[in-house]
Amino acid sequence: MAETIVITATDPNSKTGVSSSITVNSGIVTITRLALQPDGSMKLIAHGVPGQTYQIQAAATLAAPVSWATIGSSVAATDGVITFTDADAANHSCRYYRVAAP
Repeated sequence: MAETIVITATDPNSKTGVSSSITVNSGIVTITRLALQPDGSMKLIAHGVPGQTYQIQAAATLAAPVSWATIGSSVAATDGVITFTDADAANHSCRYYRVAAP
């Protein structure tokens, strides 16, 4: 999650300066929810960097070598929330997901 900070610095002569607000983004993407929908699709919700475009990838197995396929993309909202619906999920007996920055 993004964090907004302000930096204050003081030199040896006791002069102090304060920065304007700085937003720090972790750059880490976390899938927070997978929800099977009534129509068989899978809704994925993740958190990332606001405004960043992410690739949504899927694999049929996690056995080596894993073959990830990009199934779509999504832009993180201003709060960092990434939402994607895999309309093809019902056509797969098992599917694993990951979110990657291009």
